[in-house]
Amino acid sequence: MRAKDKTHFIFFEPSQFPDTLPFFGGYTLPLGFPETPGGSENLNVQVLNDHSYCCQADPNVCATGEPPLDTRELCRAFHQQKVDQRSSDAKNLGVPMMFTEFGACFDSLECFYEITNTADALESALASWAYWQYKGFGDFTTTGGDLEGMYKNDGTPQEYKVKAVSRTYGVAY
Repeated sequence: MRAKDKTHFIFFEPSQFPDTLPFFGGYTLPLGFPETPGGSENLNVQVLNDHSYCCQADPNVCATGEPPLDTRELCRAFHQQKVDQRSSDAKNLGVPMMFTEFGACFDSLECFYEITNTADALESALASWAYWQYKGFGDFTTTGGDLEGMYKNDGTPQEYKVKAVSRTYGVAY
């Protein structure tokens, strides 16, 4: 790719499952590869990407579809541990980090905490992030359909999600 294009970013990520051992309730494994896919001469155009879903924290956490309120501290600790590991991996590789998937839940108080816990962990590491998914487009890879997006089927915003992702941030000049 770099022979033809030296400017576009490459996002790379670890295998998504199982990246936590034991499969549930364990710790996030280090990446395991010694350098980035694009090599050390292209660190300025590579980004370590990952996802974080609390369902990996315990086999019963998502039995009803999303983590219940009584698991929010377990989920908070899980997301923080995963972000801390990936932050360490990114620093070791010399690249920035971004999480492009988390939440994937429905407009509820449970969803608010799932999003908030993840975003708080990401912000503690000064990591970039994007909520999964902005708007439903009939994506076959998602289990919750259009309701995992930021909008209801009638086009109005999902209130709990908007509150969870609405955050202040510093602007560079």
